Amino acid sequence: MAVFERATQQSFSPNGKDEYFYWVAGDEKNEPMLFIAGFTGTHSELLEMTVPFRDRYFVVVPDLPGWGRSAALHNRMTLSAYAKHLYMMLKSRNIKKLQVVGHCMGGVVAIEFAHLFSEMVDHLFLVSVPYEEGRMPHHILLELLHLSKKVPFRYRFLFYLWRNRYTSFLLSLFIIRHRTFRRVWNMDLYYFGTRQHEHERNVEENWESLMEFNYRKMKRLAMPVHLIYGNEDMLIPHHQVDKLRALHPQATLDYIPHSGHVPPIESPDGLASSILRHLT
Repeated sequence: MAVFERATQQSFSPNGKDEYFYWVAGDEKNEPMLFIAGFTGTHSELLEMTVPFRDRYFVVVPDLPGWGRSAALHNRMTLSAYAKHLYMMLKSRNIKKLQVVGHCMGGVVAIEFAHLFSEMVDHLFLVSVPYEEGRMPHHILLELLHLSKKVPFRYRFLFYLWRNRYTSFLLSLFIIRHRTFRRVWNMDLYYFGTRQHEHERNVEENWESLMEFNYRKMKRLAMPVHLIYGNEDMLIPHHQVDKLRALHPQATLDYIPHSGHVPPIESPDGLASSILRHLT
């Protein structure tokens, strides 16, 4: 049976009009575990890696507002808005305490969620969190972001050319790590098809919030924090990981062998093993 068939689609409509979708798997009587996808990602990128957790945990994997099958928010789709949205979704299921796993931008959403609703988070797992502060690429992208705000909306896509389908397709051939090029190629073709559904507003608002996020909020987190990165991540160098860890020296740090920036897809078993090791 396919991974997707073993997860059940659910919907959440706080205003009785817009629908936001999430997928659940496992026994609802078990401890809940929330998995948050990365920038422009959806539940489909995380379902495979949740399989080892389903016997022991109640797995919840949402499509964040504006992505996948979920409606966009009427207010700006910031990381804080996402964290508050997830809080309402979890409260609708009467979930009071849970494990939280976030990949890439989803990891930053997880930091914000843990900052705002610390009483709900048991362990916080941050996978491939894009901490870029202090690097030249960060300064350049931040400057492009600020410049984009000074032009009419219809021209702003020019400041996000790096996000177009063709550029992303070529970059992914180098960023995604697999033992076989055929697997990389097939995976990239899949993403190439899904990227046509990306909405410029979603990309812009998510990216702005991500670039301006205050990572120093990590200093105030009291729950156990676990940092996990692919050992061959070409986007986040090891020295940036060390700088992020310095904001929360008590955090554990694991590197997954033979994995790049997307461990949930490149090495789902390795990522699951790393998380489970900290929960047993």
